Amino acid sequence: MKKSTISKQALIDVARHIVFTDGLDALSIRRVAKDADVSVGSVYNYFESKNDLTIEVINEFWDKVMIGDLGKLNHYNRYTTMLKESFVKASYHARIYHSIFIGYYRTISEDDRKRTIETHHRNLKAIEDIFRQALDADVYQNSSIWNDNFTREKFNAFVVRNFLESLRHGDEDIDFLLELISHTLYK
Repeated sequence: MKKSTISKQALIDVARHIVFTDGLDALSIRRVAKDADVSVGSVYNYFESKNDLTIEVINEFWDKVMIGDLGKLNHYNRYTTMLKESFVKASYHARIYHSIFIGYYRTISEDDRKRTIETHHRNLKAIEDIFRQALDADVYQNSSIWNDNFTREKFNAFVVRNFLESLRHGDEDIDFLLELISHTLYK
């Protein structure tokens, strides 16, 4: 007999397991219901479509894996050290999950694309905040470099975008970016 109730998080967990073991193409409302041992209607109570479910899986990936891991790396006294360690962790996750999600972004509707862009902006802000905390905590930086045009906020945003581009392109390291930052902050 099927379960009569299930939480939204439990369904996301089942969906995540399906995506990471069998791939995104294996994800469907029916498959989630079958694997969770609930009716299809129970899944539709929380998710209107496969796209809604997929977006939740992607959001969880960012919240728990990427942002969660990066947030744990805030104990360094040099911005560059935190960036290097963050890149190692983020590269690991990007290599594992990149192929799963890249196909999804190519096939989603315009409305869903707008929703993922909003999520992307939220995630970008969270990463910028984590990196900014590390920049503010860097006791070795030359604080005289900052002015009205060259601010910590703009510098940090520049670093985050280059960091993420390096991940997106599958770069092995960010040594050039780290060198550029070192020349800027510490000389």
